[in-house]
Amino acid sequence: MSAFAGVKEAIRRALRADGATQADLARHLGVSQKHVSQVLSGKVPGSPAFIEAMAEACGLALTAEAAGRRDDGCQRCGHSMDAHVMLAFDDPLDGGLMFCPDCGCVMTWSAEGHPLPAMPLPHDVAEFREAVFGKV
Repeated sequence: MSAFAGVKEAIRRALRADGATQADLARHLGVSQKHVSQVLSGKVPGSPAFIEAMAEACGLALTAEAAGRRDDGCQRCGHSMDAHVMLAFDDPLDGGLMFCPDCGCVMTWSAEGHPLPAMPLPHDVAEFREAVFGKV
């Protein structure tokens, strides 16, 4: 599962629900439709800030617990949010896990207005971490 996969899916759902297009989103953000398409499909990486801007433009927002404050870094470990990797659970609105590759900390995140999910069991967290970063 790629970083922000759940957030990207939530963005696609929000666009469909609003009857909006990727071109509408691109115009709003001042970028090309091709760039929006490539980021949403995973063909090119999008920065966490750009993906968050797309989500906000669609009326979605990561909770403070998930996104931290960009100027202050991660609320849990203090490292840059740009380095963190986010994974979604089955339904992106249910949230997911966020890993810090610098220190290895892990926390949960959820879509704005949704409760934070419970932290998975340590064994499950270890499996997610290995899937993202490989064997350590």
